[in-house]
Amino acid sequence: MEKNRELKHPFINPNNEIKISELTDVHETIDFIFELFTKKNYQTIIISGLNKAIKKVVLITEIIKSKIPGLHQINEINSLYKQNNNEINDNEINNENAMPRMSIKLTFIEPSQEEKNNMGYQKPLNALEANLINKYRNNINKDDYE
Repeated sequence: MEKNRELKHPFINPNNEIKISELTDVHETIDFIFELFTKKNYQTIIISGLNKAIKKVVLITEIIKSKIPGLHQINEINSLYKQNNNEINDNEINNENAMPRMSIKLTFIEPSQEEKNNMGYQKPLNALEANLINKYRNNINKDDYE
């Protein structure tokens, strides 16, 4: 149960990655990431999740990008494969237990031209786009996205 408790409350691992689960508190995680970027001067954070947690990964990312100007976004979608002994492996495809995984890198660091040409790249929001997202977000009910 300790692992589930950890995934409910945000924490950042040494690779600057925040793993999101279905149990993750969206508001707490947004506040946590906001503080990492604005008060602790992080330049890059990776937000990732498996299966049904992917929707929270996307939601958290979009809200953070609307609150913090200048963040580049690089999306990666792949699968992890669960072995019969419940180990997760990135490489072995010989198992039918594939789990979709989304990883989103948010960074102030200018991406390489190769990263910008990647289909998963999104440039920072301009002021109008951020304002529209924030206006819409303020009009929806908190319970709609928990």
